[in-house]
Formats: sequence, C-alpha cells, structure tokens
Amino acid sequence: MTNTEGPIMTVLSDIEAVPHIDDATVGRNESGEPTAAAAGPPPRCVVTPPDRAGRIADRSLCRHMGWNQQTGIRFEVRGRFVIVTADGSAPAITTQGHLRVPLAIRRRCRIDAGTRLLIVAWRENGTVVICTASAVEEMLRTLSAGAGTGFRGRR
Repeated sequence: MTNTEGPIMTVLSDIEAVPHIDDATVGRNESGEPTAAAAGPPPRCVVTPPDRAGRIADRSLCRHMGWNQQTGIRFEVRGRFVIVTADGSAPAITTQGHLRVPLAIRRRCRIDAGTRLLIVAWRENGTVVICTASAVEEMLRTLSAGAGTGFRGRR
C-alpha cells in the first residue's frame, strides 16, 4: 500500500467490518486488502447539514435507502466516521423523512447545527457513511501530500 492510499484504505477497512458489506461490495486485491467498490449501482452522495435537533436536511438519502419512520436505525462511530445501518431498534427517521443523528453521536463527532457533512449511501448493502468536513480534509491533505499538490486545507 502506498502512502497516498492510506486514508482511503483505512476508511474502506473500517467500513468493511460493517455486517452488510461483503467482499463483492468492497472488493479485494491479490494480497487480500480491500480495494475500491466493485461493480454495482453507484452510491448516492450528498453534502448537507443537520439542524439543531440533528435532522439531516437532505431527505433523499432515506428515500434512496428505502428507510421510513418504522425503520430501526443503528449508529456506530468509527474514528471520524459514523456508520448508519437499518439493523437497530431505535427509530431515527422523522415523520417528514429526515434521518436524525442522536445527540450523543453528534457530540462525540463534534457535529454542530449547520456543519456540512458528506454522506454516502450504498443501497445494495444498506449502509450510510457520514463524514465530517475534518475527516474529508484529513484524507485530502494526506492524499495530496503524497501526490505533491501542496493542498494545505483551511487557512
């Protein structure tokens, strides 16, 4: 694994442990390391903020995943990422169809109202990954340092 692949491979390694993601989704190289997603429908990606109550503004994620008010949701923090799956018992979808991130998760990940989040939803394996801006910035900084682009992030 090269230096520039580090953060992405770390994310894939973290995501790979989610029960719904298997080798066909994540993919493996000859060494058995996770690789970029294998063929299949592309994930839905949005950049959207939560409000004061933790409701994610973009409702298309829940529609894309087929989740509704009766869907039990599980949140799991992995480093700087929040993994969301529909195998929990806690209702986290509002009557209006918004995903609501619990306060404990928001505090742990330092997600404030209005903070932009990158959210990636894979329908075929039932997994949503919430990335904070700092997590994305860290990945980009590490990737660009290896590529010599000089990206420094926020000033």
